[in-house]
Amino acid sequence: WGVEAAAVGGAGVGECAAVWAAGILTIEDAGLLVAARAAVLGRGSVDGEPIVALEQAVGRFSRSLPHTEFVPSVSPVLPGRESAVEPSALARRLVQPGSMDHLTAGLRPHGMLLDVGAPINDGAGGGGAWSSVLQTLGRLYLQGAAIDWNGVYAGRGLRRLPLPTYPFQRE
Repeated sequence: WGVEAAAVGGAGVGECAAVWAAGILTIEDAGLLVAARAAVLGRGSVDGEPIVALEQAVGRFSRSLPHTEFVPSVSPVLPGRESAVEPSALARRLVQPGSMDHLTAGLRPHGMLLDVGAPINDGAGGGGAWSSVLQTLGRLYLQGAAIDWNGVYAGRGLRRLPLPTYPFQRE
């Protein structure tokens, strides 16, 4: 749709999404990492055991160097590309995520900030996932992003309606 991230980052489960978006893990491995994190954290903690267990899980995944800048949650400074794929550092961040202030500071120099973890209203108020996507794209458009609106609406069965170019007559 014409929107590409200059940098990605996240905290906790959001970091799993960020390592996928950066191209470090496949979507399948990122999903498995979320499940491993939940299982490890659900068992409780015994002096570093969660970090070791997650480090072993991350070590089993095929990792690539990021194709999009990856900003970890523990520091506002962008690390080297290799440190983003290092299992012990990722495992540590998943168990002990840094502050959102550090993450925001690391992402801010890249331009617009977009929180893709924002709640989606699926209630009776007319919201929903598609409404949330459109609102987000609208905010990006207002900030100057070039949105491919034809791509957004492609395949949705929508058509243009001709509207009059004059004010409607009132009786």
